[in-house]
Amino acid sequence: MSTRANLYVDQGVDFITSLNLFTSAGDEFDITTQQFSCDVRKVYSSSVVFSADIVVEPGGVPGLLELQVSGDATANTEPGKYQYDLIMTSSGGKREKILEGLMFLLPTITRG
Repeated sequence: MSTRANLYVDQGVDFITSLNLFTSAGDEFDITTQQFSCDVRKVYSSSVVFSADIVVEPGGVPGLLELQVSGDATANTEPGKYQYDLIMTSSGGKREKILEGLMFLLPTITRG
């Protein structure tokens, strides 16, 4: 079920991207009982640099979630290439990777 997507995040600026999850039949996936986590690392074997927040069903839209990275989380992080994945854990404990890729942290000119 994993999809690969590269993300481009500006350093020190809030970032939000929306994801719609569907079943194999094309119906909206019920995510109300799922838990989500997303960590960002320089490489798989390194420590977590920061984590993204996952908002489930913003605005009450079934199957929709938002991956959010706060500007505070990236303000003092060195620009560059990082790796991330988004893990979904069911109430029964089953873990699935639903999204993975590179996260490019881009330097910004305007600060503060």
